[in-house]
Amino acid sequence: MFDSNAQHLVGKEPLLSMLGMQKSFDGNPVLKGVHFDLCAGEVHALVGENGAGKSTLMNILAGVHQPDSGTIRLRGAGDLTIPDEKTAQRLGIAIVFQERSLFGQLTVAENIFAARQPIKSFGRIDWTHLYEDARHLLSRTGLDVDPAMLVEELSPAQQQLVEIAKALSLHPNIVIFDEPTSSLTERETQRLFEVIRQLKVSGVGIIYISHRLPEIFQIADRVTVLKDGEGQGTMGIAATGSEDLVQRMVGRSLQLRHQDAVASGNPILLEVRNLSDPRTTVPKPFIGLENDTLSSRSMTRRKTSSEEQQTAGVRKRRSYSAP
Repeated sequence: MFDSNAQHLVGKEPLLSMLGMQKSFDGNPVLKGVHFDLCAGEVHALVGENGAGKSTLMNILAGVHQPDSGTIRLRGAGDLTIPDEKTAQRLGIAIVFQERSLFGQLTVAENIFAARQPIKSFGRIDWTHLYEDARHLLSRTGLDVDPAMLVEELSPAQQQLVEIAKALSLHPNIVIFDEPTSSLTERETQRLFEVIRQLKVSGVGIIYISHRLPEIFQIADRVTVLKDGEGQGTMGIAATGSEDLVQRMVGRSLQLRHQDAVASGNPILLEVRNLSDPRTTVPKPFIGLENDTLSSRSMTRRKTSSEEQQTAGVRKRRSYSAP
């Protein structure tokens, strides 16, 4: 199903069109005819459960994987082939990977401009120019560190901001953010959103992948949902809500899933009420049933609710009660 919100695109030619994308690994279909488009100056969110095909679709666009079939168009140009990451970069496509691609033993500046350092005469690196350019890019992300520092000396959140500065150094037309806030504080997240808004104003198209639905409604213009490698709809952000997106992602509402679990006789093993933390304004209850997975590892991987993460010890809590 691909119910694109046509009104949102009136008068706009897509900067990017991905049509009928199919991809299999070892005979297992991961993408099944997915459509996706992006306009200049737009933030288009891509959501879905783990394994829905989001990263595979973006890796095709970034030149990491090749599609089995389908068409990619940039600014309306016909069937485009992106054989590798270098080609994607030349086409103006940059990706901020969820797994960091930095070298710990190199400086921040060397990582930002890896294999693209400014050169002086006789092939020597122009270190002054390198550090000046790196400092400017870091300031855009709000990261105040010396570009001569080794990356291994930075925190995970700081390294994520270096990844973003690296993407900006390519002067891209399209930037793909894959779970960019997973290690960022609220303040760093808001700074990232400022950078994204600046990119929008300059006409850059943004693809934003996240499990954190509140972020989607804060920053995105449109949202596309994937489930099991198939599109479940593309909507203007004002035309949908959290419950609608969750239902499209999992195939049914979370309330129904909980009711079915209770009705099947699964005993309640854990019930938490009135749990809150500095980033959660309204305490919310949740229940863990037998055969549910409730561990810090699974919650971190699933990017689940802050309430579950606190109970597993992933995040600090202000208060709670357990009846």
